[in-house]
Amino acid sequence: MIKLDFIESGNLKDFNKIIIFIHGWKGNKNSFKSLSSIIKIPDAKWIFPQAPYKMDDSQESYPWSFQKSDGSYAVSKTVSLLNNFLKENVLNIIDSKHVFLLDFHKEQQCVMI
Repeated sequence: MIKLDFIESGNLKDFNKIIIFIHGWKGNKNSFKSLSSIIKIPDAKWIFPQAPYKMDDSQESYPWSFQKSDGSYAVSKTVSLLNNFLKENVLNIIDSKHVFLLDFHKEQQCVMI
């Protein structure tokens, strides 16, 4: 089974909250990893997952969906992978009320989901 690749930073051993930062279109797991050292949140573990699709034109660009030939966007694989990622890497070690999911979109800047 395919799994999302990700990196972790911040407090990796003694944390009481997890911040998950979802990169934007054409980003990757390293796009915002510096945030954990810039925004120093005490006792926080940061997780930066990488989108599952690779752009044809770049080694470093990964979108969360792609446009299908009928004009719609494929998202079901992403939803399933994110769900599995959360179950296997986050919700099995900390209560969901201590998990903060942030998302970046150029048009919206940073959004907390």
